[in-house]
Amino acid sequence: MNYQRYWYRYRSKIICLCTIFIIFYISYTSLHHVTKRRFTFKNGFEQDYIQEEVNKYLQIKNEYQLTGIILHWKRLTGVQQLLRTMLDFDDMFSNIIIWNNNPTINLTFQDLSIDSNDRVIIFNSDVNIKDLAKYRGCALAKTKACFYADDDWDVRLYARSLYSHFLLEPTILHAITDQFTYFTNLMWSFFDETIDLHTGFSWIGCGSIFSRENAIRHLEYLDYFLDNDEHRDMMPQGDQFFSIWMNQLPAQFNGRMLHSDEGASSSFENFDFESVQYKASVLSIQILERSLRSSQNSELFERKRASNTLVTYTKSPCSYNDKFIFFTNCLPIDNLEQIPFDITTDIKRGTRANLPNMPNCPYKDVHTFFEAFNTANAVDNDNKTCWKTHRYIKSGDFYGIDFQTIQLNRNLSFSIKYSHKKSLQKSLEISISLDSYTWISLPQQNQSGIIYRKHSKLVIFHTNLFPYGFQVFRFIRFMSLIDEERVFRICEVRLID
Repeated sequence: MNYQRYWYRYRSKIICLCTIFIIFYISYTSLHHVTKRRFTFKNGFEQDYIQEEVNKYLQIKNEYQLTGIILHWKRLTGVQQLLRTMLDFDDMFSNIIIWNNNPTINLTFQDLSIDSNDRVIIFNSDVNIKDLAKYRGCALAKTKACFYADDDWDVRLYARSLYSHFLLEPTILHAITDQFTYFTNLMWSFFDETIDLHTGFSWIGCGSIFSRENAIRHLEYLDYFLDNDEHRDMMPQGDQFFSIWMNQLPAQFNGRMLHSDEGASSSFENFDFESVQYKASVLSIQILERSLRSSQNSELFERKRASNTLVTYTKSPCSYNDKFIFFTNCLPIDNLEQIPFDITTDIKRGTRANLPNMPNCPYKDVHTFFEAFNTANAVDNDNKTCWKTHRYIKSGDFYGIDFQTIQLNRNLSFSIKYSHKKSLQKSLEISISLDSYTWISLPQQNQSGIIYRKHSKLVIFHTNLFPYGFQVFRFIRFMSLIDEERVFRICEVRLID
C-alpha cells in the first residue's frame, strides 16, 4: 500500500519533469533552427530580416529621444548660438533645457533672443553648482537621453553621428574630442579582469550623449561617496567621476572641432580648478577599484561590459556633412586592454601627470604619429591628408564606414581613395551589416558594382549594382584575412551624389 502511494506521488513528479523537458527541447530546437536559418544568409539579407532590423532601430530611436542640455554662465552669445543649433535640429531634440549657473542673472527668453518656445525650458539656479548642473539638468528631462555640449563648440559637425552611434549602445557614454584629448583619454583607461574593472575617462564638453538613467545614477553616486566634509568640495567636479564610475569604456570619436573665441571663462571661474581636478581624478578610480574589490560594495557599480564592441573602436565623423562615420579596430595604442593596472603604483594614470606630450611618456612617438595620421584625415574632404596604421597589418584588422542608418533605397554610391598597395586593397574581405553584430561577406565571385581604378588608387561603389540581398546595409567593413608587412592608408571617403 505504501509502495503504491509513493509510486503515484513520484509518477506525477516524473511526468511533470518530462513535460518540462519536452517543452524546453522543442523550444530550444525551434529557436536553434530559426537562428541557424536566419544567420546563414547565403544569398544576402532577406527582406523580412531587413524589415525586422529597421523596426528595431525605429523602436530604440523612439525610446531614446533627446533632450539638449545647455549651461549658461557668462557666455550669452555662445548659449544663443548653441540653442539655435539645437532648435534647427528639430528631428533630433525633443526638448532643450537651459540651466543658468549664474545666480546674478535671471535668464529669460528675451535674453536668448527667441520667442517663448514649448520645447525650451529655462532653469535659473540660485547658486553656481558647476558640473553638477549638467546631470541635474538631464535628470529634469522627459526623454531617456541627453545631449550635452559646452556653449563654445559648434556641434553641427558631428551631432547626427553622435546620436546614431548612441543608439547602437545606449547604456554607455558617447563623446567627441580632438585628437590630443582622444589619445589622452585612451591613456586614462583602466582594466583588471579579476575584479571586472573595464573603464576609461572621457571629456564630455565638446559634445556627448548619455542616458538620463546614467545621469541620475551619477548624482546618487556623488551623494553616496562625496557628500561629506572630506570630499564635498569635489562634488562640483562631477565630470571627473562620471565616465569612470560607469565602469564602461566610453565610445569616443576624434574629429575636426570648431571652437568659438568668446572671451568669458567657464563656470569654474575663481576656483582652484587644477588642484581639485587632480584630487577628483585620483579619487574616482580609487573609489571604483575599492568598491569592485570589496564584498560589501561589489554590486554597487556595473560589472558586465557593454556588448557592442564596435562602439569602442577608433572613429571619426565626416567633418563636412556629418552623414557617415569612418571607423577601425586598429587603435593608436596596441593591446589597450592588456595594459596592467595596479592601484598602488598607477593611481595617477588618469591625471595631468600622465599626458602624451610629456618627455617620459611611453606613447609619445605613437601619439605624434596619430596626430599626423588619425582617422579624421580620412573624412575631411582632403586627399592630401590620410589615416594610416602605425604598425603592420594583422589578420582581423579592418576599417569601415557607418552610414548612420540602414540604407533602404539601394542606391548608395561612395568612393574610397587609398594610398596603400593595390594588391592589399583587392585582397580585403568586404562584408556588410545592418546592426554591427551580424556580418555577411560579399561573394568574391560576384562583386558587381565595385570599380577599381588602379592607376588613381580609387575604389568606387554603386550598391544598386551589388548582388541582390547585399544592396541594403548600414555598415561596410574591409578586413585583412592574413598578416601583412604593410599598413592601411586611407586618404578620403566620399559620398557620390
